[in-house]
Amino acid sequence: MPPDELRSRLGAIACRVLEDTAFVFAEPSASTVRHDWMEVALPLHGLEGGSLALGASRGFAVQLAANMLGVEPDDPESESSASEALSELLNIFAGVVAHEILGASPMVRIGIPAPLLEAPSTTGDEIEVMLATDEGEAIGVRLAGISAVRTAG
Repeated sequence: MPPDELRSRLGAIACRVLEDTAFVFAEPSASTVRHDWMEVALPLHGLEGGSLALGASRGFAVQLAANMLGVEPDDPESESSASEALSELLNIFAGVVAHEILGASPMVRIGIPAPLLEAPSTTGDEIEVMLATDEGEAIGVRLAGISAVRTAG
């Protein structure tokens, strides 16, 4: 699958998952600004160098956690659960990506999400899509191991 098509499909899936699961409306953005950024990632076992990452501003992650927990964003539990909320959203997103982009191959297994504590190293074998919500919050999605995806697609 050509990189531009892969980027387009990844962005469309991200927008749909955000809308369907978190009632967040977003669209692709040319901005690469990451203000007060949090990021979680999971390995895609069986896809050489494969991983999927989801990043967002801390404000978005705290609001997401509050919505999931049924509490107010200023509740201390919202702040302490922000990374877990992003991880849960990443799990949902990974299932859709596995089915729609990777073909639900039994060779690819979705790993467990974990927070990224430092900026990931880039290998050039990834596609990143930045999104902007209606409220102006930034969200980023990165799929690594795309050379395997391009040859499979």
